[in-house]
Amino acid sequence: MFATRESTSAIVPAGQPGAIARVVDVMVDPRAAFRAIAERPAWFGGLLVAVAVRFASLLAFYHPETTPTKLIAGVAFQFALVLPVLLASAGLLWIISKPWAVSLRWPVAFSIAVHVYLAYTVATIAAASVAGAMLPASTDVDLRSPPFTSPRGLIDASTSPVLERLLGELDVRSAYACSLVALGVAATDPAASRLRVAGVVVSCFAVRVAGSLWAALQ
Repeated sequence: MFATRESTSAIVPAGQPGAIARVVDVMVDPRAAFRAIAERPAWFGGLLVAVAVRFASLLAFYHPETTPTKLIAGVAFQFALVLPVLLASAGLLWIISKPWAVSLRWPVAFSIAVHVYLAYTVATIAAASVAGAMLPASTDVDLRSPPFTSPRGLIDASTSPVLERLLGELDVRSAYACSLVALGVAATDPAASRLRVAGVVVSCFAVRVAGSLWAALQ
């Protein structure tokens, strides 16, 4: 219960950045953002911004017909989609930190996952926007997997789905997310060596790639 109150408190201690400042810092000064997260692992503001950005991008890219009821249902649906991903990501990070002897509390792991997800989402929207501006208007840009971010487009998915999925994981957004996770883990446990921090990040990425390949084989 203590961790929950610590994570969701609306009272910001003196000298601590607020939710919006922390969200901005994740992208412009991630070291400062993750130091603040290590001291006070607030996550609710980041989650709200992530869902809002994700939902706004869907409206901007796909222009669906909307009503107040559809908007409310759409936001609720985004929460339902995002929360399991964040819980799984935080759980994986927290579990893998144990064998690497990195001190990482669950509220901090969840806050890191939320803010890394937010930065990843913003990077995805930026990449899709650039691709949409560069490509012909008739080209449909996949918001989930924008072109030019990975070499997966070099492979025909119908002939080699496993290799196509593997190349899809070699994405500049994945590298960006991994670098942010490394900064978050290092800020949480300053005593951890670079090798242990790298071990946590590489292990998490390996589990993600293994899961992706397993899904491609089904």
